[in-house]
Amino acid sequence: MNIELLSGINGVFSTCVAVTAAICLLAVLIAWYTIRHRIALSQVILGVFSYMLAMLVENVFTMVQASAGIPESGVLTMLYLIVSVVVSRELVRLLMMKFTLVTHFDNADSALGFALGFAGFYLLVCAVYYFEIFSAVNEYLKSGADAFFASAGTEAESAYEFLLQSTEMTSAQYIMVGLSRVFFLVRELGLCVLLWYAMKEEKMRYWLVLVPIMSAIAYLPDRLYTAGMLTDQMVRDIATYVLSAGIIAIAAVAYNKREDQVAHFKVEKLRARRRK
Repeated sequence: MNIELLSGINGVFSTCVAVTAAICLLAVLIAWYTIRHRIALSQVILGVFSYMLAMLVENVFTMVQASAGIPESGVLTMLYLIVSVVVSRELVRLLMMKFTLVTHFDNADSALGFALGFAGFYLLVCAVYYFEIFSAVNEYLKSGADAFFASAGTEAESAYEFLLQSTEMTSAQYIMVGLSRVFFLVRELGLCVLLWYAMKEEKMRYWLVLVPIMSAIAYLPDRLYTAGMLTDQMVRDIATYVLSAGIIAIAAVAYNKREDQVAHFKVEKLRARRRK
């Protein structure tokens, strides 16, 4: 073990990792609090199940990549990664919304509940992961390198690899990744709403094609980075912010044109009075 490689671990680093975990958790809680009276728990559960199913499909693509000998970098890899993530997530989302959500619910807010489960589950997983990093880093700083690895016993090498992997990003990069997760959540809310309208309105059918395309475009910076064709993480994250913001704006316009915002406000106000 080369302890010098862990020199980037300090109090600021630990704090930024904790803030990143908090950002992911708070994003889900704020989203839930905002739409809690418009959605049903069954919609959220359906979204969680759909995301887990999408991850299984994506893992199949990963195994195929390994067995087919597709390289880990380059244009071919980038294209394969985009196809795998879009096919797995968009196909599962389309089928689950088409044959379960649309058939059992009759308003666009149900798509928000589905999206909260679909994307919110991922953010909660991220929050747990970042908190694990924070806990390990905090213990490392508190007890010192020698005592930390001594207490790990036979798992010392694994603990070292875990800490070393956590330092692949700087403090600022952790915060930027946390913000990317927030944009991902809101973007998925928008995409699910657009897909809902595509299934419900004849004149919106073209969104059945546009939603997967927009999703692929949003994932492009991350896949370019994973394929080694983009080396600056900051550029990746900023590009993701911009693309996600564009999708969010399109979805917001479509939603506001079709939904009665006054009715939503009155229902929220009435429920607030009842709680008092």
